[in-house]
Amino acid sequence: MRDFVMNRGQRVAYDSTGSGIETVVLLHGLATRGQDWAACGYVAALESDYQVVTIDSLGHGESDSPEDCSLYTAAQQAGDVVAVLDALGVAKAHVVGYSMGGWLASAILVHAPGRLKSLCFGGWDPVSGMAGVRSFVEPRLGIELDFDAVVGGFRQEYPQVLEWVTPEREPGLRCCFAAVEDLDGVESTLRSTELPILLWDGRKDPHHHGSRDLAASLPNADVLETAGDHAAAFYLYAAEAIPGLRRFLDKASTA
Repeated sequence: MRDFVMNRGQRVAYDSTGSGIETVVLLHGLATRGQDWAACGYVAALESDYQVVTIDSLGHGESDSPEDCSLYTAAQQAGDVVAVLDALGVAKAHVVGYSMGGWLASAILVHAPGRLKSLCFGGWDPVSGMAGVRSFVEPRLGIELDFDAVVGGFRQEYPQVLEWVTPEREPGLRCCFAAVEDLDGVESTLRSTELPILLWDGRKDPHHHGSRDLAASLPNADVLETAGDHAAAFYLYAAEAIPGLRRFLDKASTA
């Protein structure tokens, strides 16, 4: 059911479905929307046993899209997710974030850890972030991974996913792209948390190597990998990812 919550003067859109006791929050990537989780089958695979919440992050979908980049900080966007949980009366949730959504998941870990039951970082190395991707990709391809390169390449490969991105929406998206550079406090908090952690990506994702190394260094982390690159692992290989994601959530729910 589509609904909205007001937080810090901004409207945040979300959907909630399912009837389980446990709640799973699904956070999308840059220039995508909460509805993409449903379109790829993730919501249907979870809603029989979980309350499933998908959120349009600020700047995306039906949420407000201010052009003031000071409104997109990690603390404020984490607060938007908390505001949705408050509106639903949910004390703690499993949070699954893909790409930029993984960054937002790490922001919740830093700024609102008491609202979490588990964390899944999909297509995102929460410690190295975009710096890790740049160090891997730029020397090989000889391109600068700025906003135009990242979103332009995604638009070429998945034009139907980005149909909603009009020129009027781009300033907010650029603010989001800049915000993900902020990783302050993530590594130390991640290494001290006792929450169950899952690192999920495709074997051809530039994040793959860094996230594998990170998982090996964390005592409470599992790994989920599928075929595909960064986008394909989410969009084309969802059927591979869903069983592993479900096993992680089911295990974390009983921990």
